[in-house]
Amino acid sequence: MAASRTLLFAVGASLLISAGCVLKEKRLHADLLAGYNRQTRPVLNESDTVHLQMGLGLIDFTIDPVSDVMESLVWVRAMWVDEYLRWEPSEYEGLTKSFFNPNQIWMPDICLYNGWDASCHVMAKLSSNAIVDSKGGVLIVPPVRLSHRCELDRTNWPRDVASCRLKFGSWTYDGNRLNVSYYGGSAAAAADISDLVQSSEWEVANFTAEREVKYYDCCPEAYHSITFMITARRNEHRTAELSVPIVCSSVLMLLSFLIPVQSPQKLTFCWVSVLITVLGLFNMFSRMPSDAHGTASIASFYVVFVVLLLVFTLLEVLVVLLSRPRSTPLPRCLRACLSGLVGRLLCLDTPLFHDYSQEDNEMLDAPHENGGEMKHMVKDIGKTYEWALLAGAADRLCGLAFLLIVAVSVPPSITWA
Repeated sequence: MAASRTLLFAVGASLLISAGCVLKEKRLHADLLAGYNRQTRPVLNESDTVHLQMGLGLIDFTIDPVSDVMESLVWVRAMWVDEYLRWEPSEYEGLTKSFFNPNQIWMPDICLYNGWDASCHVMAKLSSNAIVDSKGGVLIVPPVRLSHRCELDRTNWPRDVASCRLKFGSWTYDGNRLNVSYYGGSAAAAADISDLVQSSEWEVANFTAEREVKYYDCCPEAYHSITFMITARRNEHRTAELSVPIVCSSVLMLLSFLIPVQSPQKLTFCWVSVLITVLGLFNMFSRMPSDAHGTASIASFYVVFVVLLLVFTLLEVLVVLLSRPRSTPLPRCLRACLSGLVGRLLCLDTPLFHDYSQEDNEMLDAPHENGGEMKHMVKDIGKTYEWALLAGAADRLCGLAFLLIVAVSVPPSITWA
């Protein structure tokens, strides 16, 4: 029974304390808001300036790749002094802080100048209370959803870079009436991403604030504003998707250089490599935004690589034509190159070049059945072998050139994607 009485006494005491707090805060609001005009600036003299500190806390955002519009959730941090909301704590039982409905007190007409919504006024519809201290300091941190355009640089697609500017300032008050400065006293404190929700699609590379004083043609007074700049990079990797066509076509083209010149599969490998790269190019264009600003470097690389494959395919066709039987002998300078150091460097078979000395001609002219035809046949075979050897040397030189180009240009172009 004693315990029940103690509990009832404690509950009653707490209710009386709560009622006392409510009563003194209710009395404070009644006294401060009596005759309060929320349409005029909260200064005692008309010439005084309201000093507004403003900051932005980025919480979450998303970017539409089609319209380039960023939808962001931010905490707008604003602080100023209201001269008509001062009180002596001793007159209200030591009350030093109170909460006011933003629709009951003066609010700065801060506007997002480059907003995408119909209304630019950030504080037009606030759901959070304003915290007011006994010295008239007003602090409000409302959650606000903003919509604004960004500039997307798709040069490094699929890792696009979005540059977004959020310019805030008073819509009507000039700098003499409303001075806008950094929340926390510095640009670093005004732009805050400590509460940012990490996104799997975008990552914030930079978030800064810059204060601007600007003069307009309509008015001689200066207008203050703060521009928050967000630089976000798309956190998306498509290395496998973009590199597989390039790697496959490169391997097929290199294999075509290893196939003998007389093989019919030689040109087949070339055309298949071109086809794979073209299909990869079409697949990439189908995934890129249709209204992309600028040209992605990977798309330019694909186009250049297709042209490169076509050039080497044309060279392969010329090599095949060069290996066909000919009636004219190979020039002596080319014979000397292929039978010397160049031939050994290219790992060519030892050529059996024939100058057909007098002894060779006498042997071929010896009387036997069909001796004349045999002589012409041997000479034709030698000429054909010489041209085929030249075609093989040209084929290996083309293969080395293609291998060098691929080794230098392909890895840097596809590994970053």
